Amino acid sequence: MKKLVCLGLVLGALGTFGMPLTTAHASEKTVPMNLTVQATPIDVTVSNAINMTLPSNSTVMSVSDLSVKNNSAIGVVEVSKVAVTPKAGWTKVADTIDFKTLPFNTKKFSLKIADVDVANVDYSTKISVDPLATQVLKFTGQSAGVTAVVTSEVVADTVVTMSFK
Repeated sequence: MKKLVCLGLVLGALGTFGMPLTTAHASEKTVPMNLTVQATPIDVTVSNAINMTLPSNSTVMSVSDLSVKNNSAIGVVEVSKVAVTPKAGWTKVADTIDFKTLPFNTKKFSLKIADVDVANVDYSTKISVDPLATQVLKFTGQSAGVTAVVTSEVVADTVVTMSFK
């Protein structure tokens, strides 16, 4: 009888240690993935001024370019509009006017941006400026003659509308 009790204890111990007491169940855990991104500001350099020079005995002005430089390493800047608003008593007129027949000192000028006459409309051809690149807008213009020298008079404001594409 002693042997049977011992055998029973041994078998019972083996059963306890040989088989798991609990069964493991598979489960899922959702782990959020967080993203932090710093905003990329539009970092653009635009010409400080557009200079127009009218030589003596001529109606055709020499007009400097408008350059738009995208200083950002990422993101395309889109120029969507260039608006020219006359100031100081000056009037923007169509480029088709015969400036040679206008009276002196009339304070009228024409301006074309990339061959678009901006007398009555804004320049609205979309221009894309790639990262770290520069786009240049070419201007041409005319004005009537004057009887006294005009030096660095502000004749218009130019507003360039831009956004990230």
